[in-house]
Amino acid sequence: MINKKSGMLPPCGMLLGSPIYLPAQNYLFQRGHRYSTRWVPEDKTPWDYLNCLVKEKQGNCAVLWDEGTTSYCLASAAFWHDMRAVAEKIPLPDWQLRKNLTPADWPLLVKEKKRYGAGLYSFTRKAASMGIYTMAIYADAFPSWISKAKKLGKFFLGLNVGEAFSTDILEKYDKSEKNSRSAKDVIAAASTVSTDLQAIRLVFQRTVSAHLAEKKKKGWPLIFLTSASFHIDYEAAAGGDILLLEDFAFCHLNMASAISRGLYKQYQQKLWGSWLAHEHYSFLPYSSTHKFKMLTTALYLKYMSGAKIIILESGNWWQQSNFTPDSPVNLMPRLDCEKNTINPEISAEFVTKAQPLYPQIGYHSPVCRKYRKIMADFYQFILSNGTPQGQPEVTMAAVKGNLDGCGQEFNPNVAVWNAYQQADHNPLWLHGAPEKGWELLKNIFFPRPAVLLPYHNRYFSGTPFGQLDIVSFSDENISAAFLQKNYHAAIFLGWNTMTRKHYNCLKDYVTGGGTLFISIAHFSRRTDRNYLTYDAKDLIYQGELGDLCGVRVKKRGEKFYWAVIRRDNSLGLPLHRRYGIYYAHGADIEIRDKKIEIIAEADEGSSPLLLRRTLGKGFVYLLCTWEYPGAMYWDDGPGAPANNEGFVGDILRGLAADRRGTVYITDDGRQTGQECGFVNYACFPEAKKIFLLNIDFRKKHDIFIHVGKKSQEISLRPLEFKELPLGQ
Repeated sequence: MINKKSGMLPPCGMLLGSPIYLPAQNYLFQRGHRYSTRWVPEDKTPWDYLNCLVKEKQGNCAVLWDEGTTSYCLASAAFWHDMRAVAEKIPLPDWQLRKNLTPADWPLLVKEKKRYGAGLYSFTRKAASMGIYTMAIYADAFPSWISKAKKLGKFFLGLNVGEAFSTDILEKYDKSEKNSRSAKDVIAAASTVSTDLQAIRLVFQRTVSAHLAEKKKKGWPLIFLTSASFHIDYEAAAGGDILLLEDFAFCHLNMASAISRGLYKQYQQKLWGSWLAHEHYSFLPYSSTHKFKMLTTALYLKYMSGAKIIILESGNWWQQSNFTPDSPVNLMPRLDCEKNTINPEISAEFVTKAQPLYPQIGYHSPVCRKYRKIMADFYQFILSNGTPQGQPEVTMAAVKGNLDGCGQEFNPNVAVWNAYQQADHNPLWLHGAPEKGWELLKNIFFPRPAVLLPYHNRYFSGTPFGQLDIVSFSDENISAAFLQKNYHAAIFLGWNTMTRKHYNCLKDYVTGGGTLFISIAHFSRRTDRNYLTYDAKDLIYQGELGDLCGVRVKKRGEKFYWAVIRRDNSLGLPLHRRYGIYYAHGADIEIRDKKIEIIAEADEGSSPLLLRRTLGKGFVYLLCTWEYPGAMYWDDGPGAPANNEGFVGDILRGLAADRRGTVYITDDGRQTGQECGFVNYACFPEAKKIFLLNIDFRKKHDIFIHVGKKSQEISLRPLEFKELPLGQ
């Protein structure tokens, strides 16, 4: 069952571990001000944590975490320079006299600057001798030490740049580097960034590319990207090697898996994984019985989604987060200062107040012991059962369109690309109908039922129609051959600025046998966020879409209120169903292909709203609305069921049922319904395994699983994870 293809995995088939922090007892971790002061309670060295990782079976991967501690903590800098190899004794901090606190306080350390990174090499060498893999995060080293670590082979993974990138480039960009060669294109693009999506993308992607190129030039073997942002596709396009999306911070765990898995295939990466920030972003109080069950559920969810590396960000060594009302971190002394600071000169006077409280947040605290128990149990499961070979079966992909800069959750107060200055002058830069389309995707393919009551469920969903990937048009590194090889169907819901290469890619994909769902809005070439009053001349080829969709788009049509199904159809849309009221615009089109099937029309004027065209071996479903699909999100029409996703939602359900894989689930042996929304399932053809997970924390759920013409009723207890052999 192990994944042998990557060439970098241990025998169990998965890299599992957690960060190991540099020695910094009594210092503030990351930042501290009156509302958030995080103390480092432990006096353990990375060598101690390495032994703990092995002894307490916390996995096989250590992530050395710096994030600046080497710049303000003498002990951290001494470790990173491996000063124990050249000094008889490392000075201990004197908090009362405020001596030996920073690297500048030790002349020998200042003198030995050439050893910057020696500690990374020494740690990696020791870890490798124990069978432990090492990655660095928020760190750097001189190329000579990186080169030495690389000679240790597969046990040295490389550098995780973490959350190094923000789409708010104009505020983050370092003007002091404006004359550097790598920044010239960035500055040139920035001149029009206030009004142009393409310019923003160019600024962001080239800035990321320059940063990653600098790291690779130093010799880091692999660059890992850990982000909680939906713009991870632009980071991958800029040269990132392996994606570790920050789950829980990303909120929707299956959406994170979908885009990670899709980009893993698209960019032919070695593997993909998950960075579980459970302590910080699970948000439930520790008093809830759901709190730690969430972590266990997330581990198994990622396992069955195809992740081959899982890192628990924090919680198992000492606590950091006060994001819950009952967190012990809230009891720690807070610095009453106006500015964020990690200056030990400022925090020194609070050390004596913090020390007596360390046992409540340290290694032996109940919370930390619980984290280690969960990780040890999951690691034992991996050692005993292995990891399924390959990736789960996926038959459909959602396409994240060109220049799509939305967040991972719809919020009408959020600006795309963090372009708030633009949004202040033009509200179309705020989340709107294009971004609402992603909510359609979640509610159909990854519904999140209320399984964490009395708390809101932001994280866990079922997969009623199986696993789905998200691929990206963020650049032109995508081909019809790739889509045909991996997906029976491709759907467009969010923003897209069409290019000729992308258009031709879609045409070849459909001709070769693919099924495409797309709307007229997705053919727009505009880059100024005008998605309401654009003209036909703004569409690719000025609206002449005959060779793909069989129509010529002449202009925006009249408003329609009801979308009506007029004929029997392959999607199973109910005949005479009346969806609405939408107050949206149709399109004035000329149908060039007389064999086109008109599935739905506007009840006012009978203008076509949904067309199905056969092209070569495939099909195109064209939504003939001027607005994005997200504008038809709901349905209040006659006989509309509660909590439905309207006209487009039913189209997506029909497509999913029509293009499902060899394994699928139903509520009653016939229909995929509400019960299936509580169940994750994944089929691994290479491993010949099927996995099922009930995401409900309180109730059992019964479903039917179908393999070919055979079906079997399965009952799953609350949070039950089940493995079945494929084909039996």
